[in-house]
Amino acid sequence: MNDTLPRLIESLREELKQYGHLLLLLDEQQEGIIRRQNESLLDATAAIQEQGAAIQAARREREAIQRELAAALPAATDPSLRALTLLPPDYRPLLEALVQENHQLLRRVRQRAHQNHLLLRRSLELLDQFLQTLAPTGPAVYDGAGGLPGRRLPRCRPLRSSRLTSPMLGLHGTLNLGVRSLQTQSQGLAVAGQNLANVHNPAYTRQRLLLQTTTPLQGVFGSQGTGVGAQAIQQVLSSLLDRQIQSETSVSGFWEAHRTALELAQAHLAESFNSRTQTAAGTAAAGEAGAASTLASELSAFFNEWQNLAATPASLAQRSTLLARAQSLAAQFQQTDARLGQLNAQLNASVDTDVAQANELLTAIARLNEQIRRAELGRPGSANDLRDLRRQKLESLATLANVDTAETPDGQFTLAVGGVQLVAGRNVLDTLATSNDANGQHLVRTTTTATPSPSPPAASPAPSTPATVPSPPSAPTSIPSPPPSSARSTPSIAPAST
Repeated sequence: MNDTLPRLIESLREELKQYGHLLLLLDEQQEGIIRRQNESLLDATAAIQEQGAAIQAARREREAIQRELAAALPAATDPSLRALTLLPPDYRPLLEALVQENHQLLRRVRQRAHQNHLLLRRSLELLDQFLQTLAPTGPAVYDGAGGLPGRRLPRCRPLRSSRLTSPMLGLHGTLNLGVRSLQTQSQGLAVAGQNLANVHNPAYTRQRLLLQTTTPLQGVFGSQGTGVGAQAIQQVLSSLLDRQIQSETSVSGFWEAHRTALELAQAHLAESFNSRTQTAAGTAAAGEAGAASTLASELSAFFNEWQNLAATPASLAQRSTLLARAQSLAAQFQQTDARLGQLNAQLNASVDTDVAQANELLTAIARLNEQIRRAELGRPGSANDLRDLRRQKLESLATLANVDTAETPDGQFTLAVGGVQLVAGRNVLDTLATSNDANGQHLVRTTTTATPSPSPPAASPAPSTPATVPSPPSAPTSIPSPPPSSARSTPSIAPAST
């Protein structure tokens, strides 16, 4: 008996577990009835039947253990659980609690099954009323078993076998067709709302919903459509135009940097050649240097004094005036040299700032490559928002350097600056840095800061020899090609010798 009692307790717990699982399946069945989900209702009904068989097996096992226990008790004549009073006091409270929980759970299962039966019966009545409105043939009420008591079905003319085997949509198929169409059009409205919400977002690319007819049914009279479905959300984007914009952005950034540097140099020389295109920086620099006389005026005055001395070569006063003018011209040269040296330092600092910004963009692009790969791995469609953000980073980088990109099949970008590969997927292979050459010119080069590429391009330099980043690609034929230098590098301004 010591071995039988633990087995009885375990069998009661197993039966309680099976009843709980059955109650969950009945809840799923009720939800399927209420929500008119035919497939989930059929699945829940099949699962309930399987669970009923599992409960019967657990009950038979428990009854067998009860019979063994009744045989082991001398005074027990009833093998049911009514003989609990004859059991040892240590086991009696636990067994009574398990029996009571089983009874309560069984009552809940019966109540839920009765509710589902009433809901099914009411659903059949409503369906019958709906069918009567389509083809009235007299009143008919389904009984509890789903039959039609007291009603004779009209005799119909037998159909040919071809008509019997021809698939048709039917009532449920037609309703599903309408539901599928409404869901698809709702997705289209959501995409249109997304486009309107981002109308002022410069980094956003307009999207559209791709539609496709669903699989038709083949019948005797041909294929019968089953509706429409959404396939993917596609960006309205031209890859050719996107590359052209990226290339022209590099050219524009190159010439814009050179124009700014030359305007600043022009202002520091206190000369004005084209005031209509002068930038704000050039105007401010010209304001600082405007108080002093210009180098051109000093040169003109210096040669005028030579002409005056040539007219009166014996005049000591004219000689003194010429010496004073020469000293003034030398001072002007020294001031110009100081201003141009200051401008050179400012331009070098600007290049350092642009290089740091370009390195941040390289890291951001590599991180977005990995996010796009994870978002699109094994899933339909594309990560459109992440691709828009990456495209914005690429365009920002194109204003700083000559950028070449190539997309891999998994949606990642391989990025090169001036022919040197810097980003491959999620890895940043190289970064940009600045250095001074033997002549003191500030140059932009690459420096190895990450694991080298397994298969570097043939034009890539060795890690020991940093490669100078060349200029952007040539502009259109109406604009001359930029000289070979960094995309944001500025012309070196050598200090004037006095």
